[in-house]
Amino acid sequence: MNGCHLDRSPLNRHRSRSDRRRYSALSIFLMATFLVFAAATAVVAEDAPELVAQWPMPINGLTNSVAIDSDDNVYVTDRNLFRVYKFSRDGTPLHDWRSVCPLGIGVDSTGHVYVGDQCANTVHKYDPSGVELPTWVSDGAWAIFVDHNDFVYAGNYHERIVRKYDTDGNLQLVIGTPGTGPGEICNPRGIAVDQSDNVYVTDTCNRVQKFDALGNHVTVSYGGGAGSFAAPTGVAVDGSGNVYVAEEWGQRIRKFENDGTFIVSWGAFNHPQGLALDSGEHLFVVDSEHDLIKIYGAISADSDDDGIDDIDDNCPNDSNPDQTDTDLDAAGDACDADDDNDTVADEVDNCQFTANLDQIDLDMDGLGDLCDADVDGDGVCDDPAIPLGCAGGPDNCPINPNAFQTDTDLDGAGDECDPDDDNDGVCDIGEDADFCAAGPDNCPATVNPGQADQPDGDGIGDICDADDDNDGIDDVDDNCPVVANVGQDDNDIDGAGDACDADDDDDGVPDGGDNCQFVPNGSQVDTDGDGTGDACNDANDRDGDEWSDALDNCPDAPNSNQNDLDGDGQGDSCDPDIDGDGLDNGPDLCGGTSLGELVNPANGCSIEQLCPCAGPRGTNVSWKNHGKYVSCIAHATNDFVAAGLITEEEKSARVSAAGQSDCGNK
Repeated sequence: MNGCHLDRSPLNRHRSRSDRRRYSALSIFLMATFLVFAAATAVVAEDAPELVAQWPMPINGLTNSVAIDSDDNVYVTDRNLFRVYKFSRDGTPLHDWRSVCPLGIGVDSTGHVYVGDQCANTVHKYDPSGVELPTWVSDGAWAIFVDHNDFVYAGNYHERIVRKYDTDGNLQLVIGTPGTGPGEICNPRGIAVDQSDNVYVTDTCNRVQKFDALGNHVTVSYGGGAGSFAAPTGVAVDGSGNVYVAEEWGQRIRKFENDGTFIVSWGAFNHPQGLALDSGEHLFVVDSEHDLIKIYGAISADSDDDGIDDIDDNCPNDSNPDQTDTDLDAAGDACDADDDNDTVADEVDNCQFTANLDQIDLDMDGLGDLCDADVDGDGVCDDPAIPLGCAGGPDNCPINPNAFQTDTDLDGAGDECDPDDDNDGVCDIGEDADFCAAGPDNCPATVNPGQADQPDGDGIGDICDADDDNDGIDDVDDNCPVVANVGQDDNDIDGAGDACDADDDDDGVPDGGDNCQFVPNGSQVDTDGDGTGDACNDANDRDGDEWSDALDNCPDAPNSNQNDLDGDGQGDSCDPDIDGDGLDNGPDLCGGTSLGELVNPANGCSIEQLCPCAGPRGTNVSWKNHGKYVSCIAHATNDFVAAGLITEEEKSARVSAAGQSDCGNK
């Protein structure tokens, strides 16, 4: 933030040697600070800004340029007294130091000060305390300006060009060439740079020229073009792009819109020189021969009529009285194309006010995960305090859809995302060393750290296996749940099948020593001593099952209980189709189907056997929900229709009945 200096040639006049007394900043302050609302000696236009204060400068000095830093401290050069003065915003002297032949002045964002030396044709750089640093650049710059990006512009009076440097003195750009034509520069006297990096230069051809950020001349006529100003000196540009020009010989300030349209002029000056604007857009004018710094009231308008002056408005052209600025980039949300500053334009950003460059959207609902109240889209709020498009919460699996929030082990992590649903220390799938040991768990929803799976070794742990011996009969109905016995033979009808009953005939004699295993004979009488007790000895019993061949329904297959499930006269022990469903025992997945039941010829199962009301076939767990049960019935009946066993009407009736049932925890 800076001003400019202007050589006063041909009106260059130094004070007399006897008047060149050094005035300290303190003596200036004591002389008189803040002559507020001083009377003007010339007519001021009705809509000119108000003079709000003026500061006296040493009467034997010759002030030239003014610059303002980011804290609104004010810097002024005095060419006669070889001084640089620093004031606070309210005019309190802060510091001053010697600088030979100082003209133009600028200040960067770190407080370093750049001063053009008219005598040595160089630019001096000072630290914030006024200590001179090694020679910065040898440039005969009399006009200096530092822009909002800390680039330093130096107007070389004799070479008739403007150079752009970085703060280390590295040349970045040369603007203009010597000459009097458009885009050419006579002796430059003032420089200003706007927020779009356009450069404005006044020169001794009595004109103001505009150049773009690349140094190209921009055709704009301020005041009518070349020769239309009376020695233009200082130049400044406000936040709305309005251009202010000091006329040394015209004794006035002229204000233009950026396109060159004249707005207003006012004059109460004697050789005005440098101009600068503070953060509140108060205009500081070096009124050189009056030995004053004059300050005019804020010049901004309220273009969007939101009650906030344009200079303070973070969206001067878009009404936004709340001034919300999510990303704190000084552009309000109402006019910021990227409110969260994540480089994704608001119009396509799935989290307009939350930075999320990756734009991850797990549930594909158009809201990015970082701003979605329900990341997995299951209707359960991730945070119950933010019920936007969801309810309840917090979601026990925020990135895994689980509307029912099932949590078998009540550990706070829903089953959908819990690596160990039953919390028995065995991972449901694979291994996660942070939570559980190697899996998979053969009963993921039932605690069984031992993982017992005997005797069938079918991958379903005994504690949750509905058929531990894998004989096709559920444990709840199996008279030997851990010993395979498809026929369910129970000679003594004691509820324990012969395959696992230590005393099949219940005569008190263990089978291992019983000479008639299936015929009660507690006395164990064996008259002929052949090892077969008299109670079961029969000379015409070739299968030795203690049933005479004449009466034995399987004379060549031992079947002491003579079981005949399908009542076809052929005992189960020798009947290739024990349930009489037309499918041999081998491929029959549902042995023991009741007589008269329709079965699928492909697997020997009835609809009820394929879809038990209690839960999925072959398990002892319940249906996950009623819909799962109805879906099973629908699939099973489809197969029966395809096999020609039932009609579509019968299928519909079956599915309808399933839908009205209580199966599946409806």
